[in-house]
Amino acid sequence: MDTKGTSLEVIAKVNLDTIKNFACHETKNYIYWSSRSGNITRLNYPSIDNDTEGIFHQEAGPHSSGIAVDFINDYLYWSNYSDLVRSNLDGSDITPILNFRTNGSVGTLEVDSKKGLIFFINNDDGSIVRCMVDGSDVRSIFSSEWIKDFALDKKDERIYFTPGNSRLGSTTYKGNDLKMNSIDFIMWHQKISIDLSDDYIFLADYYKMYQVNKTSNYSDPIMWYSGYEYDILDIKVYEDTGSRDCKKYSAINDEEKISRDYLIDLASDQAISDDYLDPGWYRPFSSNGDNMPTSPPGNMHCGTIYPIWLNGTLPTYDDSNVSREACVQTENDICEESIDVEIRNCGGYYIYFLQETPANSSFCFGSGPVVCPVGTLSETGFYPGRSSFYPTIYVAVAVQAELLEGSSFKIPGFDPTPSLFPVFRCKFDEGSNGTYIYDIFWYINGFEITSYTNIKMKDINTTLLKHTMISSNLRYIFYHLK
Repeated sequence: MDTKGTSLEVIAKVNLDTIKNFACHETKNYIYWSSRSGNITRLNYPSIDNDTEGIFHQEAGPHSSGIAVDFINDYLYWSNYSDLVRSNLDGSDITPILNFRTNGSVGTLEVDSKKGLIFFINNDDGSIVRCMVDGSDVRSIFSSEWIKDFALDKKDERIYFTPGNSRLGSTTYKGNDLKMNSIDFIMWHQKISIDLSDDYIFLADYYKMYQVNKTSNYSDPIMWYSGYEYDILDIKVYEDTGSRDCKKYSAINDEEKISRDYLIDLASDQAISDDYLDPGWYRPFSSNGDNMPTSPPGNMHCGTIYPIWLNGTLPTYDDSNVSREACVQTENDICEESIDVEIRNCGGYYIYFLQETPANSSFCFGSGPVVCPVGTLSETGFYPGRSSFYPTIYVAVAVQAELLEGSSFKIPGFDPTPSLFPVFRCKFDEGSNGTYIYDIFWYINGFEITSYTNIKMKDINTTLLKHTMISSNLRYIFYHLK
């Protein structure tokens, strides 16, 4: 629903009895939820058809409950009984970062990406525990109440929590300056969900949802939603008011060559030039990041002849919009010409107000190794040393078909029944000690359906052929791996 409590929209239908918690990655339009069956599901929202995909199937663990997104480092965190676990956003590279067995079990959790902190409820005693995002420096910070749910005020560094008994409390990140208020308007205090925006607190029991002003005594609630058609199991504010301006930009997609570490070869590359760029807000999307370099990259870098770098510092989140000087580097001077740019820190990414540049010059974004273009290879899979004639090795492969659990549906007279959907996994022996880079191509009836290029062995499980890619009238699957 919208921020006025109207325009209720169903974006996915699942068995509500299985959902435990959910989390959002606003900048990438992802919604995640954990289920009692040990699955974690990701929904692409908003999108054309709100694609839903299960990214963990049983691997999340039968006790998976709390779930949180680190939108700066693009990690997903979740709790599995006594373990705190981390993975990439697509479910790859599952890494346990904390075993809490000797102290209790990990429940609902939240992450403050900027501070590098994770907070979670100890399900054994209801206390709030804090640790670093790598699982270190574990400490109990608040244990005088049995906490049901909590949310982080990342601006003021406070924790708002619901201990039940029609009360709402808050404390600092260090567990001091406790404040408690009554919330008598809540009826079903056994389960109260909570989340925050810049100015408001949102509370929900099973059937009703309320909004109160963060700076009030909570005696003036506004009812957002009241109804018995849906049970409210968790609540999340998908977009706070401070982020609205960050949604208005044009995307610069898949331009790894604008990275400061890419050295152009005029014999094979065409130099990028922004001399016809329309003025406006832009957001770079690249595996090499979106930071504009703050030192001269060098001529012929960033996929252009004269690279443009930032003569200053990138803004913090609290800086809002800032004006900075960008410099055009030439063979004569590291700042032969300057261009004014505006930059906004959107909490996890930057957007830039850019304008046209001198001929044969272009803005630089990102750093680090640049993946070889499709059709070229190198010893590492990255530039330099790329060649279309690099030796290739073909390996014998087998396709493993699997059925994975999807959404569950209520059937009158029966227990909730999970749906099943097929996926196909590419299996082969790896004999290079992880030094090979793989290109995988999936075909149906001789037509290429999808492909994955420059994949390391540790990420091979991200190359599944999923049921959403397969048309129901196609019967045969072929594959090719290089």
